[in-house]
Amino acid sequence: MAESRNAPCHCGSGEKYKKCCLAKDEASRKPQSEHDAVVVLLPTRGQICVETQMAIENNMRDVEHRLLIRQMRKPIVEARNSLAKAALECQAANPFPFTPREWFALWIDDDAWFPPGLPATMLRCMRDYPDVDALFGQFGTRMPYAPVSAWRRHHDRDSFPRVGVDCMPGDVVDIAEAGFHLVLMRLTLLERLGDNPFDLTEDRGSEDIAFCARAKALGARLAVGMGFPVLHIDPRDGSAYQPGTPALMMQGNSVRQTTLEHVTPAGTVKTGEIRAYGFGDAERMGSEQTEPSLIETELESRRAVSDAA
Repeated sequence: MAESRNAPCHCGSGEKYKKCCLAKDEASRKPQSEHDAVVVLLPTRGQICVETQMAIENNMRDVEHRLLIRQMRKPIVEARNSLAKAALECQAANPFPFTPREWFALWIDDDAWFPPGLPATMLRCMRDYPDVDALFGQFGTRMPYAPVSAWRRHHDRDSFPRVGVDCMPGDVVDIAEAGFHLVLMRLTLLERLGDNPFDLTEDRGSEDIAFCARAKALGARLAVGMGFPVLHIDPRDGSAYQPGTPALMMQGNSVRQTTLEHVTPAGTVKTGEIRAYGFGDAERMGSEQTEPSLIETELESRRAVSDAA
């Protein structure tokens, strides 16, 4: 006989069954599946880069079952802790019509872009490496020829993996810490870490490095996939950055390389984009404005944007 929704819960909590173990019991009765459940977690300052939205909508089609949980306009530590808690609550309630083979969280920053099929490939990699608790995408800062933002040793920024020197392009490299630009992790890791895994500590200056330190202290295995490229997008102009390469430019849901370069206030060189005007617009702007002056006008405009940012 089914337990009454309004009866005291069988676990002895004193709460009504419907407010306590009902959702968990219903979840446990769903049929087993070979599908993995991926909870997509997106901390954002309030505006998600359009290329990030396109990647989530179009490049995860091989991952059939997923949810998207956004946390907007909160301090990053509070946002990540809140998302970690929400992911575990999602697992407990299990909104899917099946019991997944395994639960994962996919952390995506609001200025990240990843190619089609990458999350599905990372899931397969996690099956091949069952002892890896968190798999980081290969990304860097918004700089041309940037190193990988993952490190083999704590507090050692020179310990990043170097393709062709100490690892190969497709290697899965063990690390001590990395940035959270795009990370696929088992929800069992969040369960082990408990509440507020991103809280800062005196010797950890960022929430992601503090998380990695806690995970390593528990014996977790963290790794970066050197074959899993994730781009860092500048939402102001669509320029894109990948470790070890010159600056690129986004074009819709794909990447292209351009040749025009300009200098940011920080002194780094990145690729810029010349606006393409419609037929006849250049003539209406004035026949005396030749192509070189159009380029200079565009560069001055972009410098002004960068200076104001």
